[in-house]
Amino acid sequence: MRATDPGAKRGKARDGVKRGQGRKAAPSAAAPKKASVARSAEPGRARPSKAAAAARTSPSDTLVDRLTGAWGAIVVERIAADQDFTEAFERYRGAPRDLRAVFAWDEVLSAEAHLSLVNAIIAKHSDGAGRADPFAILRELHEERRRLAAVYAVNAFRAVLGQMSPRKARWREMEGGDFDERIAVLALAHQALAKALEIARVPAPADLTEPTLDAAQDRAVWAVRRNGAEGLVLAALQAAAVFFARIGADTFADAREIARLYAVQPQPAIPPA
Repeated sequence: MRATDPGAKRGKARDGVKRGQGRKAAPSAAAPKKASVARSAEPGRARPSKAAAAARTSPSDTLVDRLTGAWGAIVVERIAADQDFTEAFERYRGAPRDLRAVFAWDEVLSAEAHLSLVNAIIAKHSDGAGRADPFAILRELHEERRRLAAVYAVNAFRAVLGQMSPRKARWREMEGGDFDERIAVLALAHQALAKALEIARVPAPADLTEPTLDAAQDRAVWAVRRNGAEGLVLAALQAAAVFFARIGADTFADAREIARLYAVQPQPAIPPA
């Protein structure tokens, strides 16, 4: 019987334990990495993008945004109309008692008409309890602004063209002794056109006189100018379209569009000559 060394047996046992531990530890060390990869691959753990977050916005939130935005625009419109009327009246009170007072009073009437229009549209779409559809109010306000702008522009050119003919002076290159008192008509028309641009939210050029005179002298205008009120209106419609095209406006460039808006109008801002 061969003798054995107890120390050697204990050494082999210890080596076996160490080797076994080493073999088992290798897979366990790799396990956390696999688990980490698995967790990152789970869609529920990914950070949501901004588009995904926006997509989860409920329809009620979107409606609230639209409602508050619509009412905000209506409030701004109403306050601006009231402020314009107040400022116009203050300018009239301080205007000298001459032709400038006439211009100032015309501005007061225009501002008052705009304020009354905004109030009437809001009241029209409101019930007895004060409930209203803000989207319907905004749509009508937008259409009425376009209609008023067309009315101001056409009536301005009705006044100008009513004082002009191919044989009359057209307010260009006038010397001091050639001053025509009817230039006051041109000044009122200038003011009405500025108001039309303001109402229509169209940027106004630095000088309105040149495009106004250019439109009033355009050949297309005089091609449709006929005697009588009907011929004057046709020429004014064409002149208004030419005017908006000359200043680079992206609206009102078609005389038929202006005629559609002008067909339903309040009392003219500038009486025809």
